[in-house]
Amino acid sequence: PVGHSPAHIDLTHARKTGALFAAAAELGAIAAGANARDRAAMNQFGMDLGKAFQGFDDLLDVACATEDLGKDTGKDQGKPTFVKALGLHAADRRAMDQIEQAMVPLGETGIATRALTSYVDELTKAMRNRPGH
Repeated sequence: PVGHSPAHIDLTHARKTGALFAAAAELGAIAAGANARDRAAMNQFGMDLGKAFQGFDDLLDVACATEDLGKDTGKDQGKPTFVKALGLHAADRRAMDQIEQAMVPLGETGIATRALTSYVDELTKAMRNRPGH
């Protein structure tokens, strides 16, 4: 079904978590007085990071027990996810690739990004060390 295609899932992630992260990143750039190019780069960084974050959340929902996460798992069973569309390994690789993609526009800005880079590094480490991985 079209709703379960990778393209549709990517669009859903972009309109959901991607849009939230993109808005937050761009608003931070605006607050910092960034120019239009840097604001656009931060928006793209946020979009890619948000989509990766949603992909990781979907992975955790399938691969981890409620006790390990401290939140209910298995809630995404009826929803289209990359885990369902591509399988666990390919969905994991896709989320990690999305992280790498997010870092490209972040590195192109003139904005001090050490804290954001540290956050992304910690997120990546946490996902690599998650239970069931």
